[in-house]
Amino acid sequence: MTMNRLNSLIILFAAFFMLSSCIQDDFDTPPVYIPPSIDASQVMNIGDLLTSNNLLGNCDLISPIQLTGATYEGKYIKGVVTSDDFAGNFYKTLVVQDATGAIALSLDATNLNAQFPVGREVYVKLEGLYAGVFACQPTLGGGLDGSDIERIAEPLIDQHILKGDIVGEPSPEVLALNGGLNPSMINKLFIIENCEFDPSFIGQTYANIPVSPTYGKDVITNGCNGGSVIVRMSDYAAFAGDTLPIGNGSIVGILGIYNDEYQFTIRDTNDVDMKNPRCDGADNLILNKDFEDQEISSGGWTTQVLEGPHDWSTSNQGGSNSYYAVLSNWNGQGNDASEAWLISPSMNLSGVQSATLEFRNAYNYGGPTMQLYVSTDFDNQSAVGDASWTELSYTQSQGGFAFVTATVDLSNFISSNVHIAFRYTGSNQDGSTWEVDDIRVFE
Repeated sequence: MTMNRLNSLIILFAAFFMLSSCIQDDFDTPPVYIPPSIDASQVMNIGDLLTSNNLLGNCDLISPIQLTGATYEGKYIKGVVTSDDFAGNFYKTLVVQDATGAIALSLDATNLNAQFPVGREVYVKLEGLYAGVFACQPTLGGGLDGSDIERIAEPLIDQHILKGDIVGEPSPEVLALNGGLNPSMINKLFIIENCEFDPSFIGQTYANIPVSPTYGKDVITNGCNGGSVIVRMSDYAAFAGDTLPIGNGSIVGILGIYNDEYQFTIRDTNDVDMKNPRCDGADNLILNKDFEDQEISSGGWTTQVLEGPHDWSTSNQGGSNSYYAVLSNWNGQGNDASEAWLISPSMNLSGVQSATLEFRNAYNYGGPTMQLYVSTDFDNQSAVGDASWTELSYTQSQGGFAFVTATVDLSNFISSNVHIAFRYTGSNQDGSTWEVDDIRVFE
């Protein structure tokens, strides 16, 4: 054997020995989580914190109160996280609850659910924090921003919020909408039973797509036994574009308040279970628009004016007991060349076998007929001309402002993105007045 070959074998055996010595039979055991050791005497009830600082129902609290002195030295509140930012409907906020009350924690950080998921027990070190109200909602923060409460800075979060065990969220209390709401309920986890979203929101999404100037959407929830509450949805929520359920059932969430107006906020769509027939027994309504709120664009409806100064609006003129959508190209002295579209929100019909459109219409004066269209590729943002539209025939009013009911089969347009639209046209020589009301799509 040559010397070079002998040296190569020695190096090979040495490398093998070094590699073998680095291999362990067992993986390192991850460290065991140990909850903080805090004596029961150091823990203050959330209810006591709220009442001692006059945080319940006190919308007029001028400035947050810093928690200092012997009362708060070495003191904590202990509670379970009932809401985090996992689905984006809560932003930079945790809600913590114990048997006596609940309070919001305003934190200058995101992805809070990674450390503080719903169901985790936490200890909040009170000394040095500020207790106040944000738009009437009791909140703990880290400082002052003028006279407002400021979020706890991210580097201070671990100093003030200590993780405990995962114990699971508490059972929600039943909230009776017809029983009245009061400040002691704010920030608590509740379930509303036997409820449904208001018919004016049927067919709409949970929030606004794209993001609206208000960054959110107020959806009315009604109880079959009376009462209602606003359910606040963030436009940034992961489920913002999901379609609201049309049935009756229950909804779980946090009861909040914003400037004297109670609001209910869900964590995600798992909090919504509405699969039963509605209060009136109906379970197949997909879209409903009756204009009784006197708003042409509520419920996700939009208009586009392609020519002229006239747009769709609402009215109850003519002795009508209800409001309807109306458009005329009469300017008081003559007609204007006009084209304006009234467009529904997107409807997800992919889960139905058939769909029917029903609406009432009326007109008067000579002019072009109002046209009805359907589209499966309109995006609710672009110009109507950028989408494909199919004209549909319908039963038309005979004039004289006499309403008739039209029923149109939409079964050939089953899709996850269906819009209907009413197109008004008129010339500078003539033009009718068209009225539309009680628009419904059902399976």
